[in-house]
Amino acid sequence: MHKILAIVLATSLALWGCQRKKDEPTKPPVSQSTVEVCLDDTSLIRQEDARCEEGLNTFHWVYITDSAAWPAELPAVGEYIQGGRSTPVLPKDASVGRVPRGGGRFTGP
Repeated sequence: MHKILAIVLATSLALWGCQRKKDEPTKPPVSQSTVEVCLDDTSLIRQEDARCEEGLNTFHWVYITDSAAWPAELPAVGEYIQGGRSTPVLPKDASVGRVPRGGGRFTGP
């Protein structure tokens, strides 16, 4: 009996988690295929854009380009930027945009 109850509980939690994901609002689309975000070198956490504009050593702009190799979601301020996703080098001939404070998403081709 306990085993059945545990299975029912685990299934319910899994389904609740899936439903919760669907209810979350989607992040707004960004119109450019390359965006710049302010990164803290020490933590790889996105910072407020003003931090990079101040010119402090630990904060710098990095560029994220739309790619099928990565999810379309773009980080909000305070979120981790996965290593390898961004580059400190501005891509040649790129039209660069910025990501809203709450994050965003690429719309794809």
